[in-house]
Amino acid sequence: MDGVAERRFQTLKKRLDSLHYCETLGFESAPLVEKLLNDLLKTTEDQQQLKALNSEANIKIKSLNDSLIPLQNEVASLMKKNNELHLHLMTTKEDIDSKDTFWRASIRKLEVENSDLNFLIRKSKDDFSKIESQNSELRLRLDGLMTKTYTTQKPISDGKDVYLGKVQAYHMPKGLRNCAFEGFTKPDTVWANELRAADERTKKILEELEDCAKEKSTFEDEVRRLKVLLENRNSEITRLTSMIGTEFKPELITNKYKENLNNANIEQLNDRIDLLNSENIKLEGDLAQARIWQERFYEIEKENLFIVESMAELRNQNQNLQLKIGMVKKGGKGFASTGENEKLKSLITELQNKNKALEKDLQRAIEECSRNDMYKNAYNSDKLSYTEAITKIDNERSQLNEKVIELEGILSQAKSDQTGAEEKEKMYQGQIENLKREIEAIQQSYSKINKDSLNTREETYQLRSRISTLESQANIMKAELESVNFEAERQKRLKKNSDDSLEDTKKELLRIRTETDSLNIQKQKLQVLLDSSQKETKLLKDENSHLIKLREKDKQALIECDDRIRDLNNQLSASMHSNRILQKEHQNLLDELSEKLEEQRKITMTKSSYEQELAELRPIKLKYQQIVEESSTLRKSFLNKDTAQTKMQWQIDKLEDSVRSKDFTISEQERTIEKLKEEFSNI
Repeated sequence: MDGVAERRFQTLKKRLDSLHYCETLGFESAPLVEKLLNDLLKTTEDQQQLKALNSEANIKIKSLNDSLIPLQNEVASLMKKNNELHLHLMTTKEDIDSKDTFWRASIRKLEVENSDLNFLIRKSKDDFSKIESQNSELRLRLDGLMTKTYTTQKPISDGKDVYLGKVQAYHMPKGLRNCAFEGFTKPDTVWANELRAADERTKKILEELEDCAKEKSTFEDEVRRLKVLLENRNSEITRLTSMIGTEFKPELITNKYKENLNNANIEQLNDRIDLLNSENIKLEGDLAQARIWQERFYEIEKENLFIVESMAELRNQNQNLQLKIGMVKKGGKGFASTGENEKLKSLITELQNKNKALEKDLQRAIEECSRNDMYKNAYNSDKLSYTEAITKIDNERSQLNEKVIELEGILSQAKSDQTGAEEKEKMYQGQIENLKREIEAIQQSYSKINKDSLNTREETYQLRSRISTLESQANIMKAELESVNFEAERQKRLKKNSDDSLEDTKKELLRIRTETDSLNIQKQKLQVLLDSSQKETKLLKDENSHLIKLREKDKQALIECDDRIRDLNNQLSASMHSNRILQKEHQNLLDELSEKLEEQRKITMTKSSYEQELAELRPIKLKYQQIVEESSTLRKSFLNKDTAQTKMQWQIDKLEDSVRSKDFTISEQERTIEKLKEEFSNI
């Protein structure tokens, strides 16, 4: 064993000499020195490995920086493109605005022209009506003059009640001879061609308007799409710029995402609270309407009482009439004289009028009952909506309670993490204090050794190595302490945020509870009003049934009166038949007299009267033809204006249809956007 130890000692000395450690070495301290040398070699190897890893990490960092350069260039190019797109958007917007102003100006011009055309049409209509009135006056004059040619001017002494035949109207199927209007023809082709040209122009204008409307819609869609793309690009650019020059921390992203979710939830809760407030306002308005309806019910009750009183009076009158009818039946046909008959007819008409009035009152009462039913249905629907709103509030409250429970769990976890971190901090501080004490003890022992000036190098090496290990442990513990302090600060911040969110949720819960209490109070009030309205409707239904019974009794009395009236009418019809026979005989005599008088008139007519009156009528006829031609020209112009007006109206209707279709598409897009918002909120 001594030989082996000597060999190991010699090899160790050679190794130390090669490393330029030329100090004296004892045989007893050789194993310790060997261990120290091995440790030193291991540390140097580890150091070289760490240097290699560091160089590799630096190379990776350089490569990452090199890879970031094209991204930065891309960001710069995107910024340029964004600016170019913004400029393009501005120019397109200006072009669209200019086109919009141009088309609005053209539409205004068309509206002004349309108003002018309407004014001209009205004026032409007025002129046409005036000309027609003049034409009718001239025709009447002509008819009067022509009747003079066929009738005598002397009155008939005995023919006061004689009915004359038809007055012969003036009719001239053929043109007069030696007249300038024989070859007159209407210019149909000219105004037909003008109408066709006008129709083609209007079609072209309408096609241009449709094309412009389509282009406008496409431009608007492109502008919206470009705006959306710009917003997305701006958000992406802001995100990338925020990430450049900062360390990528996923915790920050999760925190931001949670904050955004919390803000979105808070906004949703605020919106729901606003909706609940609006529904409360609606319910208050419905309560006011219910009070108004209650006042109306009271008025209807008063009217029903008045109707009942009037029905009692009518019953008494009906009984008196039945007594009178019984007296008439007992008296027989002898009482059916003219005076009694007229009295009965007057009474029957009065009864019929009263029955009609009663039927109208009944219809009013039925309509009021139907209105009450409508009000009741409306109240029930309001009640259903109110219950739905309360269920929604309960669901929201349960959701808020669940969120509060989740936040409390997160708080408890944060508190437990904080307590664990504090315990770790205390433990690390205790370890650091122990290490400090050990270091002080070692330093004291080292100072004692120096004082004693002992040449025990082995103990000094041990102490130095122990000191270095303790210092490294102290540094490690300090680093761990710093990390623990950082985590404790982060936990404190999370605790503060959770406390703030808890306070906000508690405030919202208190608000919702107060609102639910107020809604419950309103529900109780509405229930009381519903009970009172149900009682009132029951009373109204009972009164309505009573009125229906009275109406049936009145109908029976009316049927009896109708039977009596039929008997009296049969008697009157017999007397009227005899009167008609006498009138027919008198009419026959009058017809014979009129025929004889007509024969005398035809004999007295002469040719001289014909020629004189025709000479007088020729200038009137010429005037009449001129008026007819003027009226025909006016009709043509009026027809042309009517066609233009109809075409303009058709254009306006088309534009209105296009506007309606656009409104429909916009409403569909708004619905899709609302659906997407709901899906996003659910997500």
